[in-house]
Amino acid sequence: MHPSFLFAVDGGASKTEVVLCTAAGATLAAARVGPCNLYQDPDGGVAAILSGLAQCCASVGWASEAVMARSIISAGLAGLSGPGTQALFHRRFAGFARRLLSSDGYIGLVGGFGPQPGAMVSVGTGVVGCRFDASGRFLQLGGWGFPVGDLGGGAWLGLQAVAAWLEHRDGVARRPESQALWDGLAAALGDDRAAILASVRGVSPARYAAQVPLVLEAAAGGDAFAGGLLDAAAGHLAALGVALGSPRLAVGGGLGRRLAPQIARALAGSGTALDLEIVPDPLAGAVAIARGERPAEFAADS
Repeated sequence: MHPSFLFAVDGGASKTEVVLCTAAGATLAAARVGPCNLYQDPDGGVAAILSGLAQCCASVGWASEAVMARSIISAGLAGLSGPGTQALFHRRFAGFARRLLSSDGYIGLVGGFGPQPGAMVSVGTGVVGCRFDASGRFLQLGGWGFPVGDLGGGAWLGLQAVAAWLEHRDGVARRPESQALWDGLAAALGDDRAAILASVRGVSPARYAAQVPLVLEAAAGGDAFAGGLLDAAAGHLAALGVALGSPRLAVGGGLGRRLAPQIARALAGSGTALDLEIVPDPLAGAVAIARGERPAEFAADS
């Protein structure tokens, strides 16, 4: 039976966005649910995708099981480099008529450049750089995961802010110009030692990334330290963009778009220019893959 629906998934470390479409690609329903990283939390990631499907189906009055059996799922997910994650995806979503799997960076690149060559640095909670060359070959750099990688991403940026606040609190490094930032972090993480230790013990990348709005707000208010953190993040991201080796570079992800001016400045003189007219759309990329406009990154239905 030819599938009747396309279910596109953009799963990241902080949130998952999904859309249910007709076979022609027309949107029927969309939803936004919790994080999806099949390496860090496989059960949570699977649950998030199924929750997104259930919400889409409920909004159009259809049963999830019936829609699943008549749908192609095209997913771009974080955490696919971990052992067994691809097999887990195909096993847990065997109820779909067909399963197409890619990384979240891959679907963003497809959503920005379509069949054309180009490069992208995608910045959310984590960071990944990817490129299609003229022959269509895909290259990925970064994406190693927090805390060993993802320099310049939301989790990294939040960690830098928290670590600096703790130094300020202890009197190791005084930065009085950042008082608004320190007050915000104290409100978020606690104001005494026991509360702080409870807040930072086993903290997820998404929890660190949740502190980024405080940094952005402080920087917008002229705070020199917060602005310096954003410039440091942009330096890491620009270096990743240059390493991709393409003169045509887009920036994706919510944080990436916010940092675009800083990234553009950091790229000055590098031979790589930021093309702000290209706005990568991961869900559009996942739909395009489902429609056969580009192959999925990984072998289908394996």
